Amino acid sequence: MVGWLRDAGVEVVETAEECGIAYLTRFYRFYRGAPALPLDRGFAAGGSFDRYSCLVFPGDGDTFSVTFGVLPEDRALRSGLREPGAFDAAVRAIPSLAPWVDPATAEPAGEVRLMAGLLNRLTRPTAPVAGWTAVGDAAATTNPAHSRGCTLGAVHAVAVADAVAAHRDPADLAEVCTAALEREQSPWVADSIEQDRQRLARWRPESATPGTPGPAPGTAHRLGNGEVYAAARHDAYVWRRFTRLQQLLDRPADVLADPRVVARVRAVQAVGRPGPALVGPSHDELVELLAAAPVG
Repeated sequence: MVGWLRDAGVEVVETAEECGIAYLTRFYRFYRGAPALPLDRGFAAGGSFDRYSCLVFPGDGDTFSVTFGVLPEDRALRSGLREPGAFDAAVRAIPSLAPWVDPATAEPAGEVRLMAGLLNRLTRPTAPVAGWTAVGDAAATTNPAHSRGCTLGAVHAVAVADAVAAHRDPADLAEVCTAALEREQSPWVADSIEQDRQRLARWRPESATPGTPGPAPGTAHRLGNGEVYAAARHDAYVWRRFTRLQQLLDRPADVLADPRVVARVRAVQAVGRPGPALVGPSHDELVELLAAAPVG
């Protein structure tokens, strides 16, 4: 798409930043009568550990997925988790997630799948282009772990459809579609970039040098998602606001920079209330576990 526009003489600006993560996923199916298992992270279970993450996502038809997130350059974890037997052993090493892959509870429904080369990206011309607009993934992509892509694509498509129905003049339509892109996609790309930067600051602390990028545009002087998530467990108002953010009912700045939310999060932090406790192997322990796991 970018090439087509540039070939037509249209100047394009592309904001793109690597997500800094590779995902390894395996799907499972519950046996009939299997007990319901708790979700401790909204509509998921698990969290971020020592330079890796592991999350369970329930699906339809008694299925669910387990996904490890690792640094793209982490060859030890990336290669070790490709082996199905090692993958299952790694999940069982995380106490809160082990029941999900108990052989008496569920069975694998496929092999381990890898997804890498991920970008937080926003593509737009420097000025509206009459008769043309990008929609959905053609306009923007974000880290799929945030589970926003389909919703953002649909909301953006509806906004463009409404614009087409309301405007007959191509120049007016281009202006309205450009505004829809900035309104429906841009804030979420910036938020995804900021969340990934915060995670990478934990996973790659040695990269936090004076040359490290600062906050993503539009995200300075606000709370981090992790701060609000931790405080939401102790403050009902913060929980409601954070839930609306997670369900894309409120935009990031409306919650993360809201003075009342900021004040209540800081109050929770001031009394030292801890965030959710996550127990799992360290990075090096997980590498050793994978190396020792049986093949198959």
